[in-house]
Formats: sequence, C-alpha cells, structure tokens
Amino acid sequence: MKIIFIFICFIYVCLCSNYLIKKPIVSSYLPAISSGGDVSFYGEFEHYKNITITIGNEFCKVQYNNKYQIICFIGTLNNNKRYDVNLVTNNKSWYAKNYYTPYVNGSTCINGNSLSCINCFEGWVGENCDQLKPLNISSVPDVSHFGGYFYANGFFGLNPEALIVYIGSNKANITFDSYDIIGGKILPGEGYHDINIYNKINNQLIFTGRDMFYYNPKLCLNNCLENGWCNNGTCSCYKHWYGNDCSKYNYSITINRNFPQNI
Repeated sequence: MKIIFIFICFIYVCLCSNYLIKKPIVSSYLPAISSGGDVSFYGEFEHYKNITITIGNEFCKVQYNNKYQIICFIGTLNNNKRYDVNLVTNNKSWYAKNYYTPYVNGSTCINGNSLSCINCFEGWVGENCDQLKPLNISSVPDVSHFGGYFYANGFFGLNPEALIVYIGSNKANITFDSYDIIGGKILPGEGYHDINIYNKINNQLIFTGRDMFYYNPKLCLNNCLENGWCNNGTCSCYKHWYGNDCSKYNYSITINRNFPQNI
C-alpha cells in the first residue's frame, strides 16, 4: 500500500511540475549576417534547459544561455527572406512566423519586425532598431508606511537581474523581475522618496526617479493580503486571521471535553 501511495505522489509531482513550467517568451533578437554566425534571442526563459532552436529549416546550435538571453550559431541564410523561428525549452514551444531576417550592414532592420524598421522590438530604438532603449519607470503604486511588497512598471533592460534598486536610502529586496516589471519587499518609511537603480556589475547609477515612491499612510501593509479589510492604514482581519497584514492564521481548535458518560 505504501509503495502505491509513493508511486501516485511521484506521478502527481511529475504532472504538476510539467504543468507549472512556463513557455519561453522572445521579445527581440540580434541577428547574424547572412553567411552565418551568432544570433542572440532576448526575452524570458525561466526554464532554459533542453533548448532547441530552428530558424526556417536550419538548426541553430546553442552557445550560451541564461534566464533572459540565448545565443545560438546559425549557418548561411538568404538575405532577402524572412524565416519562421521555433524555440523550445523543456518541451514548451515559442513560435513566430516570418520573424527572423539576417543582418545586412546599412540595409536591414536589426531588431524590428519589418525590413524598413517601421516597428522596433521591445527594448530597441533608433533608425535601424540597433540601440537599446534607456531604462525607465512608468508607474509605481503607493505602498503602506509599514513597507512590505511593491512593484514598478517600465522598461528594465534585457538583463534585469543585474539591477540594484534603492528607495531613498533603503535597498529593496528584489524578488521578481522581467524586462517590463520589477518588484520585491521594502522597509517601512514615510512620505516621498527617490528611486535609484544601479548596475550590479559596475555599481553605476543608471536611473533616478525623483520623489517617485510614496509611502501612503492610508494604505495597509500588503493590502492585508486579502485576508481582511483596510481601515485608514490598519488591517481589520477576517475571522481566524491576525497580524499587521493579516498574514497569520489561528489554527487552534476548540475541543469539546464533555464526553458522554457510559450508562
């Protein structure tokens, strides 16, 4: 019986693990010249094992990869042709029709979706879509003066895991990041504060948002985690929940000690 139970648990874990694996997402690429070379794909590749990439009918051999970039080597392709791209990681596929065009110096859009560079891919700007878009923050929702979780929308480059974020003088604990959103936990505070973002590699300041972050005294810590309602900055927790952000649950059970008597 124990063996059967373990086997069922094993199957359940395998199925759930496969279900939770996210599909790869490609946001842009840097092409090789038509005679062949390294191609860089940028995006989100959370599970970047067992990678296969085909450009048209040609296999692109992976040279390097991380969560945000995959570099592969491609052979000779036609200058004037668009190629389908199929990128697979852990049996999850990303496919785009007529997506890839080899690079021809001075005549081809590098990171755009047309030969005339009408639209650049996310993160790229310039006449030939060959310049990286500057890092920026478009919005940051207010946070309780108790601190807690926060997030910011904007553009955070093609390698956001290399960023350090300061809110005022406090270093934020970044827990999730992508090219268009970043977030984590921050210490308590009051009022407005600057947001400063540094490059982790060389500690260079690459973005400053003046008074962009606001500790709102009317908000509750972590919005009471939806286990209660916010009452002018203080959480009123639902039954059995307690704590500053209603994050704790009272598991105590009242036991009836009035046992029936034997007759």
